[in-house]
Amino acid sequence: MIHDKIVISLGLAKKLKELNAPQKSLFMWEWFNEHCYDVKYYPFHCPKDNFSTHELYAAFTAGELLEILPSRVDTEKNEPFNHFRFDMQMFNIVEDHTVLRHYRINYHCDTAQLGSGSPFFALQLFKKNIHAANAADALAMTWIALKEGGYIDGINLFR
Repeated sequence: MIHDKIVISLGLAKKLKELNAPQKSLFMWEWFNEHCYDVKYYPFHCPKDNFSTHELYAAFTAGELLEILPSRVDTEKNEPFNHFRFDMQMFNIVEDHTVLRHYRINYHCDTAQLGSGSPFFALQLFKKNIHAANAADALAMTWIALKEGGYIDGINLFR
């Protein structure tokens, strides 16, 4: 399906809604049951009527998620090594002689210490990079990690 490359997966869409992510997207997952669901184009916000038996979940695109993710995060710890900036990279994974494109996301400290051996020399906000074959999924997983870590909806959020 073409939307597999454009929007986030249904599972991530459900998780974002559960975590109170804004539900404004050009695309929505319509979910009736585990056998009947699909992505629909919604050029304007349509409130769910009381007669429908389906649930709606924002099916964010990568561009929409880039608009709601913070460009920087302040951990408020280890000053001056407390500010981290958004970083996204494309990379390839080779599986069974097939090259697969993936997207890697992390927040990196924007302050460097020149002395070697510093415990803050390569400090990162996340212990592991977040990555996925779909850029929108990688961005959604990043939003979830920030939300669950307390970095979204707080006063330490930079835009």
